[in-house]
Amino acid sequence: AHAAAATAAAAAKVATGAPSAAPRRTVKIGRPGYSVTKQVDPVTGGRSLLFQIDYPDIDENLQPRHRFMSSFEQRKEKPDAAWQLVLFAAEPYETIAFKVPNDAVYKDEPGTAADAAKFFTHWDADTKTFCMQIVFRPRSEEEQREHAARQAQAAAVALAAKDINPVPPDDGARAPTA
Repeated sequence: AHAAAATAAAAAKVATGAPSAAPRRTVKIGRPGYSVTKQVDPVTGGRSLLFQIDYPDIDENLQPRHRFMSSFEQRKEKPDAAWQLVLFAAEPYETIAFKVPNDAVYKDEPGTAADAAKFFTHWDADTKTFCMQIVFRPRSEEEQREHAARQAQAAAVALAAKDINPVPPDDGARAPTA
């Protein structure tokens, strides 16, 4: 059904003469340089991450983009509800992603000027450095207990998997190599 709808939409574009937007085909020049700084607010206990990404060869008129992605959207690893991804993209560089906890993040919300100051992005066109700080909302005591229980369960599963497939002991009886 989805394929039929896509075919019908394509036929409608051809019939009306509407231009189709072709994806940009640029040669990627590699990954940008970056640094990530972990911080903890001593008063609230809130955790934050500061991303600093260098794009020395970006075009003059371009600015990097970022986006949060659920672990269920990506296809590289098995989805895990405890994590989310932060993606950074700028032509002609490859898109890079960082795995961060899937906790609530302070963002621009109406009427919360103090919260808006905790999440910020900045593009410095002179040094060609993109900065983004994300501050995670502190967990309630109940959320902390649930998180600790999930971590303990994941550790138990990993330990059980290791016991099922133990590494054979090295007894020194190897075949000679030629």
